[in-house]
Amino acid sequence: MERGEIADLRVREAEDLKALLGACTSVRLRAVIEAELRAALASLIELAADLTEVRRLLAEARRQNSRALLERDAVRLEAALAGAPPLLAAAFAEGLATPTPIAAGLPDFCWRSPHKQPLPVPIVSAGEPAEVMQRLKAGEPFVLTGSRLCMSAVGKWTPAYLCAHFGETALCTVFESADANFRYWDGRKNRGNYHFPDEAHTRKELLTMRDFYAKTRRALTNPAAPRAYLQTGLVEGVGAQLVRDFARFDWAWAKSLSATLGWGALSSNVVFVGMAGHTTPAHFDEQQNLLAQLCGRKRLLLWRPADWPCLYPFPLFHPCDRQTSLDLRAVDLAKFPKFADAQPLEAVLQPGDVLFLPQYWWHHVENLDDDCVSVNFWYVDNAQRDVQLPISEKANVALRRNVERMMAEKAGTERAHAVFAELALGKPEAELAEDTRSVLDYARVLLRNVFTSEEVIERWLVELTVGRFT
Repeated sequence: MERGEIADLRVREAEDLKALLGACTSVRLRAVIEAELRAALASLIELAADLTEVRRLLAEARRQNSRALLERDAVRLEAALAGAPPLLAAAFAEGLATPTPIAAGLPDFCWRSPHKQPLPVPIVSAGEPAEVMQRLKAGEPFVLTGSRLCMSAVGKWTPAYLCAHFGETALCTVFESADANFRYWDGRKNRGNYHFPDEAHTRKELLTMRDFYAKTRRALTNPAAPRAYLQTGLVEGVGAQLVRDFARFDWAWAKSLSATLGWGALSSNVVFVGMAGHTTPAHFDEQQNLLAQLCGRKRLLLWRPADWPCLYPFPLFHPCDRQTSLDLRAVDLAKFPKFADAQPLEAVLQPGDVLFLPQYWWHHVENLDDDCVSVNFWYVDNAQRDVQLPISEKANVALRRNVERMMAEKAGTERAHAVFAELALGKPEAELAEDTRSVLDYARVLLRNVFTSEEVIERWLVELTVGRFT
């Protein structure tokens, strides 16, 4: 029996056992069914690991007959395992399965959750267009395999190729870091006058692709050299060959998503070129995003928009707005206890994979290989400006940002940090400064247009401030 057939059998077996478990009331029989279900799930996890390995080998295969065999194996495994992710996710939540073994083979520099093991991001084949569209409409992340979106660049847009064809004068945006940790920042956002010392900055510069490439080669042989991470749009002056590759992307499909899904217009593409270990700390974007992997492997840890309070984002008027204030490598749970409640999801992208990253989903990004190249497709923010009830996860994040902005404007941006910091202390209301009480009452009035429960409003305001303003 081939692995695809085994996977299909295990999925159906696990579904049947799950249904039996839900209907069973006998303690003894439940124990027997749970043992059988654990065995079926363990087999599925092993087959999912096999699929990851097949896809890795496929990316490296050069001989046509080898590629044909691997492609057949991959297609059959993907088809058979298509129903596995929701089944596994439910089983993880109930403690009936062991987390995906991806972490076992990761480099030492990768972040590992000390609290909740990551759940796998679902994988869907481009050969199942109805399933792809259903998942896009659901607004949940998934990895798309076998896509034609960027096929003209997969395995081709290596740093050496980009160096040869990007153009002699085109200037690229490059970030430089001493420790391979690349936190975004924008000094123009610092309307709250937050302390942001020079050592917290990731340096930003404009370089030609050739100069960037030379800098990455130096870093390969000199561990003390600064690390450089290119994150640039396809700028004016790009070479003709790159323009031809770019024109062969599946633009018809990419642009059709705006109309089909009600997204905003396709607004920009950014090319990411980095080395192994380069990390972008957890953050969220306000646009819909398709991230296509072209060369090397990239690992992403995702968290739902509902985990916003658990990630303790920087204040709205801080240079690092939309990013977690936590150092995931050393989180102090005494100060940030809710982080232990955040449930990560995990995806490792192989060349040719496309990750759908919905707006407001948190993502922590790690390059697993040297010469790791990706390109993304950003769509203009399509968030509803009128709050729809009941409020959704992503709408709640937008609401948090709007209310925080309005509270800051009520306090005056120069005074806002002090007001939020006082609220974060949890002092009795009678002990608050007069302007702080005024801002708090203003926020309550705003939130009564959305929530009917005063208890919900007070909890919401605590989550808005605690752990974020120190």
